[in-house]
Amino acid sequence: MSAYQRSYTELIQSVRDNVNEQTTDAFSDALIARFVNRAKDRVWNEVRRAQQDYFLKSLASTAGSQTLLGQTYAASSLQITAGATELTLPHDLVAVKYIEAITSGYETVKFRHVDLAEAEFRRLREITTNSTPTEFVWDVINERTFIFAPTSDTVLDTRLFYFFKIGDLVSGDTLQMPPPLDHGVEAYATSELLLGDYAPEAAAWEQKGRSWVSEFLGATFRQSTDPVIVESADAFAG
Repeated sequence: MSAYQRSYTELIQSVRDNVNEQTTDAFSDALIARFVNRAKDRVWNEVRRAQQDYFLKSLASTAGSQTLLGQTYAASSLQITAGATELTLPHDLVAVKYIEAITSGYETVKFRHVDLAEAEFRRLREITTNSTPTEFVWDVINERTFIFAPTSDTVLDTRLFYFFKIGDLVSGDTLQMPPPLDHGVEAYATSELLLGDYAPEAAAWEQKGRSWVSEFLGATFRQSTDPVIVESADAFAG
């Protein structure tokens, strides 16, 4: 957890402050939490559209057991084994950015994205003999299946860089967003809460949310040649 990340409790209290309600007479914590999570998803979508490598993290096949979106994931699922053609990707994956080999002596092995339907991919999939790895072509199919060719005669550990989805916040959680995006989440949640109560102030809070997000994106430059990582609380590499 980073010191600047706002907690579930802090966000709910901030929304209460905004609507001037300090008790649960009209709005329960559970109701506010639903709007906070909707707002969190909205900010996440808006920032992802900027394509500046926010919400990007890394995970190595040597990192052991992970808890991702409330589910257990074995990072060893990212290890390339002899003769294999598929890997199972993490539960919180949205899109793959980059993958690299980290086994000593094989760091120069390349991974190149090619559509599964391309002739090159089909040709490499038809090779039935395992070979010393120098380059793989890959694609993602279904929800979390990483398919690659040709097959390897060597076990390789890998490190995956990928865009992750932020799970819904519950008590004890912190918001995995850099500041001041937390203010955008707070404002959107306030707008949603007031809109449900037919309050005219909802529009003003909606505009506040838009302003926080647009100012954040306008004030920040992210180069896209190399990945720049905004780590989640779950992200670590072995």
